[in-house]
Formats: sequence, structure tokens, C-alpha cells
Amino acid sequence: MRLWKLTCVRSSGKALKGMTVEIVTERPEPSSDEISQAVNRKYGIRSTGFNISSSNWTMEIV
Repeated sequence: MRLWKLTCVRSSGKALKGMTVEIVTERPEPSSDEISQAVNRKYGIRSTGFNISSSNWTMEIV
């Protein structure tokens, strides 16, 4: 398992530039669904009606 820190580098829908989330996953890198769930947990923004693209986020292993 890896701990990832993601930072939004390009606003898209309700995900705003500068937002950060942390994700623990067994995958090689977090999926869009995992990013969406992390944004919902941290900021209370539900992903219904918008799509979070992993290309809008920088990812680093912590």
C-alpha cells in the first residue's frame, strides 16, 4: 500500500486548483474514482454531475 498526496493543478468542475487530498491505495496510482471519493470526504463535494480527471492532479508518493 502507498500513501499518495495529490494537488489539483487545473480547476475542473467543482475541483479547484490548489485543493489537496491524500489517498491510500494498492494500485500503481490513484484512479479517478478514488480521487473523487477523497475530494468528497475532505471537502464535502459530491462527484455526481461532474468528472474528476487524474490528469488535472499532480501525484506524489509520501
